[in-house]
Amino acid sequence: MTTRGAIDANGDGVEIVADAHALARRGAELVDGWAADDVARAGRCRIALAGGSTPIALYRHWAAHATVAADALELWYGDERCVPSDHTDSNHRAAREALLDPLGVPAANVHVVDGASPDHAAAAARYASSLPERFDIVLLGMGPDAHTASLFPGDRAALEEHERRAFHVVGSKPPPDRITLSAPVLAGARRVLVLAAGAGKAPAIARALDPGTRVLDAPVAIARGRGWLLDMDAASELPTHER
Repeated sequence: MTTRGAIDANGDGVEIVADAHALARRGAELVDGWAADDVARAGRCRIALAGGSTPIALYRHWAAHATVAADALELWYGDERCVPSDHTDSNHRAAREALLDPLGVPAANVHVVDGASPDHAAAAARYASSLPERFDIVLLGMGPDAHTASLFPGDRAALEEHERRAFHVVGSKPPPDRITLSAPVLAGARRVLVLAAGAGKAPAIARALDPGTRVLDAPVAIARGRGWLLDMDAASELPTHER
């Protein structure tokens, strides 16, 4: 697996791999190693999972090759759509099928948003009460518009939320009603890993990693300076010295 750059021992830096398949393999290797270190240090690892196709590919590879004990993992979601947990749009359903069931994570270790509740604010408050003081690992996907979790460009109220750790938002893509963790919670983890593959993400990545770009315009920039794992297509518009 050809790589350019490297994510350092603290989980920071930009690492570029050949393609989406290599990204899934390398991402699973990193997350499994970090989780094993945390379990050895503290007896458990607390992870916020991401939705989207790129993280799901990582989950499938991790489930097939994990070395960490599944019952030592405690899992949440960076965001969730306000749909029942068995709905095709549910991040929990996707993660359950790709990772949780194949790996054998106990149901008691998985914190699920009550997406079926008609009271989204109350569901978000209940979810916030389940969160750890600090995550060990946060995984973030991103969209071509540079959104991450359910933090969307231009949503100043959501991006500047510092009191509520999880809250209801109306996103700019369907399904619109979502519950998301706040930017400080996501960015404040011990390790943050942004995962992105494909040329369609390249312009957003270049904007987000540019120090002059505001988080308001590219929310995934909340993770600037942390870990970024990209395939070559996704990294294609970065300055040459960053590739």
